[in-house]
Amino acid sequence: MPRIIDVSARDAAMMVGMDRRRLEVWIKSGKCPFGEYIREDGREKGSYYINRTRLERYASGVDMNPICMGKVLFPGGAA
Repeated sequence: MPRIIDVSARDAAMMVGMDRRRLEVWIKSGKCPFGEYIREDGREKGSYYINRTRLERYASGVDMNPICMGKVLFPGGAA
């Protein structure tokens, strides 16, 4: 079984070029492709889970490929 290496919100924010607080808000919104905010029932605060593989793919731009995104960037051939 592969070993899971934690990524802090601070380190992830540096990798994608934004401040930590903005990244945390993005993760909490549910729209971040590499992170999730997890809160257990009855608890006031939660934890950020950042998937290292997805983060590295996002930071490298691999996910910017139109095939990966499931859409065409320039319909009709316009650049």
